[in-house]
This record gives sequence, structure tokens and C-alpha cells, in this order.
Amino acid sequence: MDIEMLSERDVPRGKIIVIKVKETEVTMLLTRHLLDAAKDYNFKIEDVLYAVVFPDEVIRGHSGRFVAHKLLNSYLVRVVYEYEDGIPVVITLYIARKERYFRGGICEDRILSRFGYT
Repeated sequence: MDIEMLSERDVPRGKIIVIKVKETEVTMLLTRHLLDAAKDYNFKIEDVLYAVVFPDEVIRGHSGRFVAHKLLNSYLVRVVYEYEDGIPVVITLYIARKERYFRGGICEDRILSRFGYT
């Protein structure tokens, strides 16, 4: 499944981006912390978006946040996000061992389904 980047603009907290998957458009905020972490781990923004939009699993985190997991062999990338006024705010990411966090593919949230994606 392809993600098309429609627009992006810098804001004080990071970048506001608009993506399109099939006919569904989603506006997201990528925080500066996320952008720095992605750079540190050599992740392209497209890879981060793919991990959060098409995760292998999503679990609930602390304080109303969610953690999207994308498998990478014996590791996984953990992408932490929350919603502010209905907009996904992607906070950070990091790499962790699969056996520590992966719960078998449960899905406690899907960003696309909140925007009418079927």
C-alpha cells in the first residue's frame, strides 16, 4: 500500500504533513523530537509514516498515547503517538527487542480507520 505525501510545512513543534492513502487524506504533526529520533536511527520520514499508518500491532501506552510496532526481524520500531483535537501527533520512535514488547499483533488503534479508511 502506498502513502502519497501531499504537503508538508514547518511549524514550531515540528512538521505538519498531509498524506493520502487511496482516497483517504490524513493530516499529522511530526514533532521535532520524532524528526531528530528518525535521523538518529537513519529512518526516512516515509518509513516512519509507513510504520505508524500500517503497523503490525498497536498497543496503548501511557497518558492516552498509543505505540505502533513495525517488525524488523528480532527487533521492532516503536512509534509513539497521540491525538490532539483529532489530529495524530507522532511524538517519537525507537528500536527495541521484539520479545520485550510485541504482543502477537493486537490492534488497539488504527489511524486510518479514524479518518474513514476501509
